[in-house]
Amino acid sequence: MNTDDIEIEILPDEGWDKVAHLNPLVYPPENPITAVWASVKWADADQRFVACKNGEAVSHVALFLRDGLRSGRPARIAGIGGVMTHPAHQRLGHARRLLQLAHEAAQRKHMDFALLVCEAKNIAFYEQQGWEVFNGHMIHQQDNRSLNWTLSPVMVRDVTARAPRGGMLDLRGMPW
Repeated sequence: MNTDDIEIEILPDEGWDKVAHLNPLVYPPENPITAVWASVKWADADQRFVACKNGEAVSHVALFLRDGLRSGRPARIAGIGGVMTHPAHQRLGHARRLLQLAHEAAQRKHMDFALLVCEAKNIAFYEQQGWEVFNGHMIHQQDNRSLNWTLSPVMVRDVTARAPRGGMLDLRGMPW
């Protein structure tokens, strides 16, 4: 498939309407691994990076900018979420390109490190992009309660500082 006709759009959070059709294709509700995510209340994105073909979104990465805590100390965390590529357009480098654009935006915003949650089957893909599995505990908010994230692997990547490989991270808000 020719990827030369792909255009990149950078949208605010309201851009979800343009990419929402990808969600059930990439995270089908009948998938037992991602079905548990349906009850999670997710944060709103600060920016959306979208690859479009003929005006239709075929790939998406969301960026979240958060002041969180790293072992009790302030940390600027760049969240990556909603990584989705239409099945007919997978393995063409769209997600890689969008992840790189989000990383560059996090650098410009002087974020310390980046964090994402993913299915275990995607760990190798993210490791190829410079991500590492986080072996500590991540705290997030749900209904005004602090909860330990246990639903899927957490991964981190250096941005302007070295990302923690363990310890305690507090998102001080909903996950992404």
